[in-house]
Amino acid sequence: MLLSPIKRLSVSALLAVSHANPFSDNRERVTIGYRVCSEAEARATIAAGHPTYGWWNNKPHHVLSVGWGTYSALNPDDWKALYNEWFCVVQADKEEWDKAPKAKIPEFDGKK
Repeated sequence: MLLSPIKRLSVSALLAVSHANPFSDNRERVTIGYRVCSEAEARATIAAGHPTYGWWNNKPHHVLSVGWGTYSALNPDDWKALYNEWFCVVQADKEEWDKAPKAKIPEFDGKK
C-alpha cells in the first residue's frame, strides 16, 4: 500500500508516540519544524527526548546541507524521504522556546 507523505507523517508520528512519550509531563509543546531521519535516529531521539548523535550523523545525506547538524523544514512535505526514512515532527517546550533567542533570516534581501 502506498501512502501520501502526509499520511506517512501521521502514521510515523502516531507510531512514535505509541512506543514512548518523553513529553508526558503535560507541558505545552510547540511544533518548530519537520524532518526525515532513519528509524535508528528516530528511536534514539524518542528514547532520549532530544536529538541524539550516532553513526547516522556520520553518513552523507541525500539532501544538500551546509554542514553537520540537525536540520528541519517549515512544512511536512518540504523534505523528501527515502523509502526507509521516517517523517518526524520536531517539537519544543513552549515556555523554553519562547525564551530562546532567535534570528530571522529573510527569504529575500530586498534587492532586485
